[in-house]
Amino acid sequence: MTIDPLSDVLKAVRLRSRLFCQSTMRAPWGFRVEGRSPASFNMVVDGCARLELKGVAEPLSLGPGDLAIVPGGNPYTVNDGPGSPTPTLEELLAVSPVDSEGRLSHGGDGPVTTLLCGAFFFDDESARALLDALPPVLLVRAHDGPPDPHTAWLRATLVLLEHEVHTDNPGRRLLLDRLLDILFVQAVRAHFQAPTSAPPGWLDALRDPQIGAAVALLHRECARPWTVTSIAARVGLSRTVFTERFGILVGESPARYLTRCRVARAMTLLRDADPSLAQIAEQVGYASEAAFSKAFKRHVGVGPGAFRRAPTS
Repeated sequence: MTIDPLSDVLKAVRLRSRLFCQSTMRAPWGFRVEGRSPASFNMVVDGCARLELKGVAEPLSLGPGDLAIVPGGNPYTVNDGPGSPTPTLEELLAVSPVDSEGRLSHGGDGPVTTLLCGAFFFDDESARALLDALPPVLLVRAHDGPPDPHTAWLRATLVLLEHEVHTDNPGRRLLLDRLLDILFVQAVRAHFQAPTSAPPGWLDALRDPQIGAAVALLHRECARPWTVTSIAARVGLSRTVFTERFGILVGESPARYLTRCRVARAMTLLRDADPSLAQIAEQVGYASEAAFSKAFKRHVGVGPGAFRRAPTS
């Protein structure tokens, strides 16, 4: 039985961070992100910024070292204050493109704010369950009271990230990307460990020792010929108790959740031109290509062949 289901799930979805640019913005400035990436972030290195986000009633003020992660591709606006121009990010880049060093300059002639902007991507479609379980924004404050065990590592990584931004050492971009990987994991872990009064959801399933272990197993070993009875036995519960508790915490049956994990893994594999449909069916736990195609079409709306041929956005 796994003892760290959050690690297992994060490992299964294969996080990849990408630092898009280091932005030097002079007031008045602003931009709007329509939210196409699975998750994006803005970190204030110097100066201050204001974040307006769907689902959050009041704008959030960000100061030096503060990090805002927006999961799930929600649209948002970042600016220096109310009334500043907020073109879309694409419109801003058309006027002020990012240079070969990954730096961008934009705005007027007022006070300067330096931002790190980028996105988090996942190599497995099953990351959607994680992203949907997170709040509209994960906010990490650099200086918000004394650090506790949940935030000490976050703040230390922010310090390392801020230091690396101001260097031109070889390997800078790669190191920044890896530090951002760590920041995402730490931000999710801090949220995962924090007390909450929110209604039960997917993260609560991971907090439950038996159900969390089962969820991690299904992500990690979706190709195994699981039955509800075998999963229940693996985590030390009776079939009846396991099915009832899984349904309450996860919101669907174990069998349906397993199918979604398999289909999500298949969607990832279908982006690779190499494996055949029969090979993919075997890799995600189906005895035949026909059974795989039927399950895939039922969950996605199109067959795996049509999905593979469709252009990616």
